[in-house]
Amino acid sequence: MATTSDIEVVGEAQNGNEALEKVRQLHPDIVLLDFSIPGLQGADLIHRLKSEHPEGRIIMLSMHKDSEVVTRMLKAGIDGYVTKDTDATTLLNGIRKVAKGGRFIDPELVDLMIFDSTPSSSLHSTLSEREFQIIGMLARGGAMGSIAETLHLSAKTVSTHKTNAMRKLHLQTTSDLIRYALQNGIAG
Repeated sequence: MATTSDIEVVGEAQNGNEALEKVRQLHPDIVLLDFSIPGLQGADLIHRLKSEHPEGRIIMLSMHKDSEVVTRMLKAGIDGYVTKDTDATTLLNGIRKVAKGGRFIDPELVDLMIFDSTPSSSLHSTLSEREFQIIGMLARGGAMGSIAETLHLSAKTVSTHKTNAMRKLHLQTTSDLIRYALQNGIAG
């Protein structure tokens, strides 16, 4: 992006809480948000960013090409979604479109969302946003206590969400749940 005269990077953040602080300080037009940012993330971070900076626009950058993930993030309030392997021209076009008030999804993902329907996607579509988030954090190696702290929940509430997710996915053990998350791209 250093070669574009119409786009300026005004800040960077290493985790979700730092991203919130940078948005408070800098009031950027667009936040390019990594799906796997450490700490506060996903729908919780999107809602906080939107509530604190409602005029700001958010583009999610993710390795996920799962239509369920894209749909969840769109419902959470993002304005654009691109994958990490998207070419620079497509990313810049997406940024420009979102900056003008439009919405953007990587064209490759649009085809997947419309024409590709996998059984695993329909199964984990039964998960609540919180269940989806917690199993992703577990699969990334998060401990129950640290997940609870990050999400400002009790460990018992996190455990209940994990148990409900396992029931909905017909899984018996935490290992099964983590394996499922990894196999279905929920881990981030």
